[in-house]
Amino acid sequence: MSVPKRQGPVTFGSHRTIVGAHYGMRDWLSQRVTAVLMALFTLALLAQVLFTRGPIGYDKWAGIFSAQWMKVL
Repeated sequence: MSVPKRQGPVTFGSHRTIVGAHYGMRDWLSQRVTAVLMALFTLALLAQVLFTRGPIGYDKWAGIFSAQWMKVL
């Protein structure tokens, strides 16, 4: 009794795509950029609070966050 030969490729099962070393690079990079921006914001806020003379009231807090560069950060 002979076994029939297969015709063409197998079309069932899972097909994995190997993407190489660049898998997740964009996510990793965006996480690092976000971490740097958060660190800059924290350092800027800390510097503003530490170098402000006198008690910090609403006017000084509003002044800290009213600067355009602080809005961008």
